[in-house]
Amino acid sequence: MKKETRVVIENLKIRLSESYRQECNLLQENKELRRKTFRTFNDDECWCWCDDGENYLDSLVCPIVISVGDLEAYVQQRIAEVRLI
Repeated sequence: MKKETRVVIENLKIRLSESYRQECNLLQENKELRRKTFRTFNDDECWCWCDDGENYLDSLVCPIVISVGDLEAYVQQRIAEVRLI
């Protein structure tokens, strides 16, 4: 194998390793950001809805930031639960 080819391969291995490390760091940072569910919105503490099964809207007394689609799904689910009673 030519020396130039080996150098190129080694450089690619280094870049791949660095890319993998950076991806791991970004995944960890993303995970941490998702854990921070309380945020400030209009100078008021609020709950940022995340459809992960850890949201209990009935117990919250602060403003909630939720997408229209998630809110509609939540309301439909509650209606279905009431009908079962």
